[in-house]
Amino acid sequence: MQQTKMLFLLLMMSFGLKGYNQVKVDKNTATDVKNMKEDGKEIKEGWTHGASLNIAFNQASLTNWFSGGENFSLGLNSVFKANANFKKNRNLFKSNLEAAFGLLNSTSTNGFRKTDDRWVLTSSLNRKSSQNFYYTVAGQIKSQFTDGYNYTDGVKSTVLSTFFAPGDIKLGLGITYQKKENFSAYLSPLTAKISMKLDKRFLHQKIFGVDSGKTNSFDLGAFARFDYSKEIRKDLKYAGSLDAFYGYLLKNYNFYFSNMVNWKLNQYFGASLGLDIAFDNTQPSYTYPILNNVATKTEGKAKMQYKQLFGLGFSYSF
Repeated sequence: MQQTKMLFLLLMMSFGLKGYNQVKVDKNTATDVKNMKEDGKEIKEGWTHGASLNIAFNQASLTNWFSGGENFSLGLNSVFKANANFKKNRNLFKSNLEAAFGLLNSTSTNGFRKTDDRWVLTSSLNRKSSQNFYYTVAGQIKSQFTDGYNYTDGVKSTVLSTFFAPGDIKLGLGITYQKKENFSAYLSPLTAKISMKLDKRFLHQKIFGVDSGKTNSFDLGAFARFDYSKEIRKDLKYAGSLDAFYGYLLKNYNFYFSNMVNWKLNQYFGASLGLDIAFDNTQPSYTYPILNNVATKTEGKAKMQYKQLFGLGFSYSF
């Protein structure tokens, strides 16, 4: 647990530092190295917005295939990101939506199973205080779309999560640093957080930071969010974000570190590579040992969570 806390603090500090990168430029692909802007573009007045959608499919079917394998498999992974900003004089409004959902169906799974499920909406009102710094009121709401299950012997056995179980809402006051449109850092020493488990199936469990018999809990703590994007070259882009929260009252803490690289092959097709790292001390890990031929649910300590995705398919930015 001590190692987890150390990693949590290091992530908060390191993500805010601007690193120095040496780039080896291929003369055949670089059109004008002198005009490259490593630190992004200035924030424009008025409305600016953008969005990207990546959908990757894979399918396979085998009949009397000598080397064996799944008779049938079908997979889909999708990632949607959108942002809208409005700047006028000293005022800046920002809003970001991130959503991901994935499914897998094969002969051995006996139906579709989730491979990804998450959405988060973050918005803020900002008033410029000095050069590159803003006073900020920020809110965030996040959860997932559908039920998540544990599978024992290929069959759904236990519901682990669902829509707004877990879910949380945050509202805080803080300071935002933003010089260019591709990087922002928000730090709040005063953020209210409501953790929720609204589904009655979890009512009598102490889980997701909510006591048994209750549907929500309140905490007050510190929150930080960092967003960074970079156009490595015209057809290759990186986007990353880090959320981190520490509660003063309940001593709960969590972070979510998201990374995505998009490679644009043409107008409608591309490849994407994602790596997410998360930790939440209110979400225990579970094992299902077999005792007397019955799978028994055993709760363990919270563990670091990792998610890696690779997709090759439909990709569109607008």
